[in-house]
Amino acid sequence: MRSRLGDRPFGIAPRVPNHLTLYELSALGPPDQAAARFEQWAEQIVADWSANRPPASRFGVTMPVLDETEIARPGPLFKVRRKLGIRSRLAHAGRYRSDYRNRLSAFQEAGCVILNPAGEFWISATDIPMRHLLDIYVAKKLGCLTAIVNHTFELVEPSLLQVVKHVYSAMDVISVREESSKARLTSLGIDPDLITVAPDVVFMTEPAPSDAHPASGRARVAICPNTAYLDQAEDVWSDLIQALLDREYDLTLVTNDFPTDRPALDRLRERFGLPQGARKCPPRHMQAFSAPLMQW
Repeated sequence: MRSRLGDRPFGIAPRVPNHLTLYELSALGPPDQAAARFEQWAEQIVADWSANRPPASRFGVTMPVLDETEIARPGPLFKVRRKLGIRSRLAHAGRYRSDYRNRLSAFQEAGCVILNPAGEFWISATDIPMRHLLDIYVAKKLGCLTAIVNHTFELVEPSLLQVVKHVYSAMDVISVREESSKARLTSLGIDPDLITVAPDVVFMTEPAPSDAHPASGRARVAICPNTAYLDQAEDVWSDLIQALLDREYDLTLVTNDFPTDRPALDRLRERFGLPQGARKCPPRHMQAFSAPLMQW
């Protein structure tokens, strides 16, 4: 793939674009009709882009940075907005159509689109993975080289599985993180020779400088609570932290979602006298993360 692309620069496109909220898994119908309906959607999208094709529009190299200036999710307001389906309503009104055409022009110019779902293809997921698949399948229909990499596959919804078989069989590269994911895909009839099993590419990144993380020799524990946000389980976290401190563990709190977790983190740090944890993912680390994908 890399040899066919030459030295073209790469960019990071926004994840599932707002325009694709037009499409819902429930509209695919029963499993025996799902792939055909999905194909119709893709053809309609390509036809719309061809008839209204904007100039090529590169995204450029956009490196996400997590820092304290980011705006936290608005909590209850966020839930209300989701319940009202505001984004979907705007999509049906055509608000995001032009943006998506620009996205497809960028895809077509780039010649290669790589989808990195990571953990988003999990067992109860439906609309989001379907939209991911629609996005990259449209890229394939535009003539792009396409790859779905660095992910765990756990989808089970019957109609969605028919779409998976339809899309994955058309990809140029598939890479999953576990043998179990490969087994699930091959059970759908996808060619096993198309699927590579490789560890999460995070293990190929350059380590952070020694002054950017706790001293070597310290234990690190990653905890994934069932609750969505830290502030919804602060009492539980407080009990856990106190128990670890009672056993003379030296703790540093970090988070994958600093803007949302910051208020609760600050309260916990102040309450227990804990040191400040890492706040940012520097651009150089994001570049290191992306680099392995460009080794093909």
